[in-house]
Order: sequence, then C-alpha cells, then structure tokens
Amino acid sequence: MSNAVWAMGTVLAKSGVPIAELTSISGLDLDSDELDVTSLDSTGGYEEVIQTIRRTGVVALEGNFVPGDAGQQALMDDYLDGTVGDYTITFPEALATAWSFQAFVKKPVATEASVDDKVTFSAELRVTGQPDLLVTHSGNLTDIAITTPATAIAPVFNANIYTYVADVADTVETVTFTIDGADTLTVNGVEVNDGVESAAFDLGAEGSVTKFTIARQEAGMIPRQYTVYVARAS
Repeated sequence: MSNAVWAMGTVLAKSGVPIAELTSISGLDLDSDELDVTSLDSTGGYEEVIQTIRRTGVVALEGNFVPGDAGQQALMDDYLDGTVGDYTITFPEALATAWSFQAFVKKPVATEASVDDKVTFSAELRVTGQPDLLVTHSGNLTDIAITTPATAIAPVFNANIYTYVADVADTVETVTFTIDGADTLTVNGVEVNDGVESAAFDLGAEGSVTKFTIARQEAGMIPRQYTVYVARAS
C-alpha cells in the first residue's frame, strides 16, 4: 500500500501569516554547481568533479486572486521594498514536515483573467541562504520490557537509545512486551496499551534472530521507533 499523502492542507506562510487560496506551491528547487578537477592522472581516464555553490532556486506560487488577503498583499509590499522575509511551507499533518527558508519576492503578484476561468495570480520567491527541512518526531518511550519470559534487554533501557538486543532459550517460542509511553503504541504494527502486557509475538526458529519494531505515534508527528532484536538459542 502506498504511503503517499494528499497535498491538501499544505500552507505557505510569511512570518506566520498564511498566503490565502494557493493552488500550487513548487520547490524548493535545490541544485548545485560543479567544478571539473580532472587531471592527467585521474584513475582510468574518468572525469572527476567536486560540488561548489549550492543553488536554492525559486518557489513558484499559483492561486486564486484575493486582493484583500494580508499574505498576498505582503508579496507585493515585499517586492517593492526588496525585503528578505522568513517563510515556511508546512505540509499536511500526516507528514509532520516543513520547509523553513528566507526569500525575497522575485516576481510579485501577476494576475490573470479569462472569459471561461476564475481570476488567478502567480508569484515567485527567490530563496537565499540555507533552507531547513524540519521533521517532527513523536516523543520517546519511557520503558520497554520483555515480560514473558522475563528477559533483560541490552543495553539497559534509555529513552535516547533506539536499538536493543535480548537472548532467550531455545525452548522459548513467543515473547510478550510491556511498553510504557503515551499516545498510540505498537509492536510490529500491532497496537498495545500503555503499561499493559501485550499479546504473545512469535519468534523465529531455534538459532534465529527476530526483529521487533516498537513505536510511539503522536498525532500529526512521525513515529518514534525503537528496535529490539531477540535471539533464540540453538
């Protein structure tokens, strides 16, 4: 099943003020220049290049023309002033991701009207400096325990350590977990309750290692994932 997310709900804002009724936001259009550093002794006669200037490109906008909108008006004002502003592109909640960047208005509000269409506008922001892709993770768990059979994990649980191992006897065919943490908690995609022993999860054959992915999912954020590898003796 695809993990694609519908773009509806994406917002472009300047200093926290949304630009109204956008129908398209393109970019950021990141790129870089390169420098040819090929020499007579380049291995195999292949060219060698290195990255030089990182190009930030433009963010192109299209939308419904709303002349009374503060965000659309700010585009024209900033063009006239030559102002460099702080912008964010915030994607739908399911992605928990946003671009943060500075830009000036390269092309201000350009309107278009035709007999068989609505009145629209377009504009371009020229990005300057380093943009940041901001990703918001869910919070950490407060404990992970293998309850049945009671088995220690290594290292000792620490909320900021995300990978663990555990050893069980060859006679052990299943394990249960007790997870402490808020919001939605899952073990290999199966939801479990906070602080309550889970149902049993199957282990692989004797001598195998079974991977368990344990996650905390806060609404509108990316899951915080921990991994526990359980080794079953031969």
